[in-house]
Amino acid sequence: MKRDYTKRYLKEVGGIARKLKVSEIEKMVDLLSELRNNKGRLFFIGVGGGAGNSTHAVNDFRKIAGIEAYTPLDNVSELTARVNDDGWETVLVNWLKGSSLNSQDGVFVFSVGGGSEKNNISTNIVEALKYAQKVDAKVFGVVGRDGGYTARIANSCIIVPTMSPDTVTPNTESFQSTIWHLLVSHPKLKLDEMKWEAVSDKSLNRERKADNLHLITHRMIGPKAIFIDSSDIKEIKKYLKMGIIQGVTTNPTILLKDGVTGGMKKIEKITIEIAELIYPYPLSIEVTTNKKREMINQAREFSQWSDNINIKITFHGPKGEMENLEVIHVLEQQYNIRVNATAMMNAQQCFLAALSGATYVSIFGGRVNDMGYNCINQIRKLRKLLDEYKLNSKIIIGSTREVLNVVEWLSAGAHIITVTPKLIEKMIIHPYTKETVQMFLDDAKKI
Repeated sequence: MKRDYTKRYLKEVGGIARKLKVSEIEKMVDLLSELRNNKGRLFFIGVGGGAGNSTHAVNDFRKIAGIEAYTPLDNVSELTARVNDDGWETVLVNWLKGSSLNSQDGVFVFSVGGGSEKNNISTNIVEALKYAQKVDAKVFGVVGRDGGYTARIANSCIIVPTMSPDTVTPNTESFQSTIWHLLVSHPKLKLDEMKWEAVSDKSLNRERKADNLHLITHRMIGPKAIFIDSSDIKEIKKYLKMGIIQGVTTNPTILLKDGVTGGMKKIEKITIEIAELIYPYPLSIEVTTNKKREMINQAREFSQWSDNINIKITFHGPKGEMENLEVIHVLEQQYNIRVNATAMMNAQQCFLAALSGATYVSIFGGRVNDMGYNCINQIRKLRKLLDEYKLNSKIIIGSTREVLNVVEWLSAGAHIITVTPKLIEKMIIHPYTKETVQMFLDDAKKI
């Protein structure tokens, strides 16, 4: 009889795993990635086994996924004081209020039933979720049975299927652990290697490292950044030390202007030198051909030089060849190579490049303005499209001609502006600042 139970239990575990909705798990991954990118916090709540899972999950989301996570269940003194003074039903909601829960944050529920106001079950979870809704925080859950209140209001909720009435609780709480470990180890969320995986595979998987570096870099450069258009090591070092550039972009024209000659060997040498200098900030380098197979082969070769290299692919060829979009898609999806889709002049081109999977989409803002249009309008249209369609591509505006362009274009919705060393100097130095500083120095001598 006991052996039959063991067999049945293990059979149920396999059945649950097969029935879990992969699409909902992927949706949760994307929402958690968005929360992290927006610098949001994640608060785990649960009771009983869910409380224990919350404590463990906080560690993993903080350490492995780089998400700022907390749970009220870690602080026994505060928890028991709130229960004693305020009551069990409000202990979680009052803790969330004290933590200044806001619209950038998320609340993650581990519960067997998900809470039920009608049946007076886990009402402390219900009250916490009502408050989360009120402040427009995201709600996540891994729950059992029908999901209860959590499943009804969550932005993303994974329901552990019921296989037998007498194993609902152990199966649900076990799969809560399975699912959160899946989440933190997912390539879109994982930032840090776990100990035994790192020990057992010293070489690591290069694509996984590239994914992790990409996520780390995006967190470092934040929502707005300035990249320098240059291959001049001296200029890059100068502005890197100031802390005002967070990436470098090059192309064949920039390389030639900076005196880089000697063919592919010289390109490789200068590229590796820049990549090492700015690591882990991104460096964009451009292929030197417009033939489909050659572009793919060059991109694969260039990306091997350093993990922080992105490959520039022009949106189409000099005669309107459209295979470039296919190249962008293949590089991103098949080879896991980050692409900076470049030489675009309007929002619709960038939108298509984003749909094809490009990590960065670059408009040549100065050239757009030269044609008599206002690049700001294109930036606003593009940013609206990317946000509405939840596309992750970052908007780069290049070909910057005037100092005022930088702030105007960032304010319009661009993520990154590329500028030449001379333009950065113009941004820094102002004649009235010079005059004012000189006045201070002259007056200081008279004191």
